Amino acid sequence: MIEDKLHSKPLVSVLVLDYNGQRFWPELLEALGKQTFRNFELIVVENGGPLSIPKRLGTFSITHLRGQGNLGFAGGVNYGASRACGKYLALLNNDAVPHADWLMELVLTMEAEPDVGAVCGKVLFYDRYVRLEIEAPVFRPDREDGVQDDRLLGIRVKLAERQISLYHREGTHRLELVEDDHWIWTKERAALYFPVETLGDLRVEIASHASQFGKFADFRLEGGDWQRVTLTGERQTVCLPISENALFDVVNSAGSEFAEDWSLRELGLYERDGAAFSQEKELEMGSACSLLIRRAALTDEPFDSEFFAYFEDSDLCLRLRRSGCKILFQPRSVVRHHGSATSGVLSSMNIFFSLRNRVWMVAKFAPWPVVLRLLWNGFSGFDKFDRYLHEPFTLFRLKRETWAGLIKRLWRRLCDDD
Repeated sequence: MIEDKLHSKPLVSVLVLDYNGQRFWPELLEALGKQTFRNFELIVVENGGPLSIPKRLGTFSITHLRGQGNLGFAGGVNYGASRACGKYLALLNNDAVPHADWLMELVLTMEAEPDVGAVCGKVLFYDRYVRLEIEAPVFRPDREDGVQDDRLLGIRVKLAERQISLYHREGTHRLELVEDDHWIWTKERAALYFPVETLGDLRVEIASHASQFGKFADFRLEGGDWQRVTLTGERQTVCLPISENALFDVVNSAGSEFAEDWSLRELGLYERDGAAFSQEKELEMGSACSLLIRRAALTDEPFDSEFFAYFEDSDLCLRLRRSGCKILFQPRSVVRHHGSATSGVLSSMNIFFSLRNRVWMVAKFAPWPVVLRLLWNGFSGFDKFDRYLHEPFTLFRLKRETWAGLIKRLWRRLCDDD
């Protein structure tokens, strides 16, 4: 029982931002209603279209803040925090589903460590996964333009659009777009992670080359039996029964850190959950998808509202660490995350704010050699993203805002150093 583990039960303000995420709320509210830690208030900030949620969650009231327009994730959290009464702020994505002990484990960790500024939980992808192993006959393709193609190709496998960024692939060639569908060629031996929603059959659409007609390819889900399929030289569907033993979880986030060049490294991303992600540890940064913040450690609003979205949690964590606070990872606090529900995968918004805000982070915190290399190289690397950027997130606007924010933050940094 929670009373046996905590000497006090501090009030926690759970902040959830919504941007046109109505479909997620029934499951989210059900999960919040099952929390083993009960002393919390729920504050919902409506950033997008009208959100229909009840006024109460069981015995808890819900504070529903609306009418401020789209403040972004950073501004929305700041607005919600200004109305919060809790000793701690618990940030939770609207497309995340917390386990019953999610909040309890965060609070237990925070209460036991007075020098901790924030505790982040383990974020798993919402779906569970299976690993499909493939052994296929290979051929060397002919090129009509006369250019030699030295690849040895097995079979082609179709990937669903929503799964493109979630795939862990072994023994494959690059993704190809064929008639608006994403396909990937295997090598002689390959393995792919497939997200699955329910038990039943895994149905995989494949295609083989005419030269492979009548040959055999073998398929199995990890731990199961091989299934031999006769190739038709064209498209066909392979069905494999899914057993409970074949399912496993894949990590979305177990914290993050900056590499030497200050590119962001998401710890555990696309890795199978297991012992490596089951130990408490100190982090450089934690994800705001599931993050408990000590309000007493804040000297201002939680986030730099100019970031709008992306890297605002990294900025917060580095500010907390500079003030002498620790950031901890608590793996017993778990949420399942749909991911990219608001911005989408490789959307203009996602790319725009990720590129811009990463540069701002370099300006604020990176060692001076990294800053100087950034200034020397400029933003020529942004040009390759031009085809993904559309109104209102254009390449011109990206470069203009990045430069302006870079200069502003460098000036502040130089003034602070003085």
